This record gives sequence, C-alpha cells and structure tokens, in this order.
Amino acid sequence: MRLIVIKLKRKIFFLINKIISIFNLELKEKHYSNEKILSFLIKNQKPVIFDIGANIGQSIEKYRKLFSKCIIYSFEPSPEIHKILKKKFIDHEEIYIFNQAIGSEESEQEFFINERSHNSGFFKLEDGFKPKNFPDEKMKYINTIKIKKNTIDNFVYENNISRIDVLKIDTEGFEEEVLKGARKSFSSKIINFIELELIIGNVYKNKSFSFYDLESKINSFGFKLYSISKSGNLFQSKYLSLNLLYKKYE
Repeated sequence: MRLIVIKLKRKIFFLINKIISIFNLELKEKHYSNEKILSFLIKNQKPVIFDIGANIGQSIEKYRKLFSKCIIYSFEPSPEIHKILKKKFIDHEEIYIFNQAIGSEESEQEFFINERSHNSGFFKLEDGFKPKNFPDEKMKYINTIKIKKNTIDNFVYENNISRIDVLKIDTEGFEEEVLKGARKSFSSKIINFIELELIIGNVYKNKSFSFYDLESKINSFGFKLYSISKSGNLFQSKYLSLNLLYKKYE
C-alpha cells in the first residue's frame, strides 16, 4: 500500500511539473502589447505621461487602466475636440488638458480639420485615402485654422517638470517635429520611454516618412527600439502603421 502511495505521489508530482513547464512556455511565447510591457517596466506608482495628440482621449483611458494613479499632461490642437476632452475628464484632477500643438518651435501653423477627427493634422491626406479598418468613414476636410505650437522643452521648463515616464506621440506625421522640440529634455535624461505611431506609405500629400530617419534621431537621443506592435507590408496595403516603443539606455 505504501509503495502504491509513493508511485501515485511521483505521478502527481510529474504531472504538476509538466503543467508548470507548459504554462511557462506559453508565457514566454505569448506576445505582449506595448502597454503590457510598460506596465511591467514602470515601477513608479504615479508615472508622469505626456500625451501628445490626445484626440478624444483614447490614450488617456488606456494609461489610466495601466496606472490608476498616473499624472497625464494631454495636448490636443483642435478647439472642438479639446472641449470634448475637458468635459469628458472634468472630474479627474491628475489629468491636465491643453489646447495646443507640440512641435519643434514656438510658432503658428495651419492645421487641417478633418471630418474624421483622428486624421486632422498639419499634413493633408492623399486624395481618396481611407483607413483600412474604417473604409466607409468620411474623410473630408472641413476647415483650416491657425494653431499655436509649443515645445516639450518649453512646457517642461515653464511647469517645472522633472520626470516624464512615457512620452506618447500620435500626431499624424508630425512626430519628428515633436521630437526636435524635446532636445533639452532628452539631454537632461528626464524621459524614460517613447511610444509613437509611424505611418509609412502613400498617406500624406507631398510628404513621406522613413523608419531609418526616425530611428536615427531617436537613437541619437539615447534610446533603443524595444518593441514593435502591428505588422504588414506595402504590397497588400498602400500604407503601413507601426506602434513603436523606445526605452532609454540604462
């Protein structure tokens, strides 16, 4: 009887170890999103997040789910969308929403308002462009307005900000200009992660974007590519959208 019990224990022990090994293997093979990676790497209980290109608050909601006590500085150029944002997050004291654009210098620039607010920006889309996931949405430009631009460096200095845990940039092709306006902040090493969207392909009129150029600039600021979400090719689609996550060199 004792021998039977010992054999049974061994079998149970073997099965448990096998289950654990399979589970660990699945964990290793599972693909983590940029958001999940940030939730693992950022240990600060109240991370500071710069949300450049807020639109209607998708990123605000995303980061609040990841970090319940995060402090968010959110920037949205469109006056109408800014009003929606202010109303939407009026009861959240640690979300600061600014009606301004962020670029490489303090100046004014024409901003093109699209019926689909996600695609409003400083560069006009190619005629007939349609997002592959939203082929039936209207893409007509309805207005052009002058927008005041600030820089990250100016804002950091004026507001005495000593740390940016995540610099998120989604500005419809204006990402490089935003980075240029943060040189001092990068030099002082107050930025820890950069999360941005890069669109490659025939999207904007008289404007194309190079992964190499963007990568070279971010590398020069002391960051390395840590993760790429989304994939695709220009053979099957006219454009390729990549969500990139960069981490400061230790």
